[in-house]
Amino acid sequence: MKLAIQHYHVTCSRDDFLHKLTTYLAEEFALIGIESLNVPGMMKNHKLAQALADASFGKLSKLLTSKAEVTGAKVVSVGMFFPSSKRCSQCHHIKDDLTLSDRVYTCLNCGMVCDRDLNASINILHEAIRLSESSP
Repeated sequence: MKLAIQHYHVTCSRDDFLHKLTTYLAEEFALIGIESLNVPGMMKNHKLAQALADASFGKLSKLLTSKAEVTGAKVVSVGMFFPSSKRCSQCHHIKDDLTLSDRVYTCLNCGMVCDRDLNASINILHEAIRLSESSP
């Protein structure tokens, strides 16, 4: 019973965080780019499964989309095969040998050095802008 109560508190805390985060994003930004992920496929990787389950990507996406509709923000989903992590955000060179353990992105073409996640987020933003401009 004690463990069930602890799980309930964690679930409530996570839901509260997701609601606050998605409300903030939908109210503050007119365009929000998200990366569509193959979460079921990623859950098969035992090293990632627990972290992915804890992150509640699916719930985050649904909440963000529904709140963006209310506020008038636009959520653009970038395809799962878009090379957001492997692409240099400066010169657009693709680094094919990037692994999950590489936490710093170093472009072999232009020499740009950047945090891997920051590089990917810049690429997702640029692609979301491009996709939103090409669609009505």
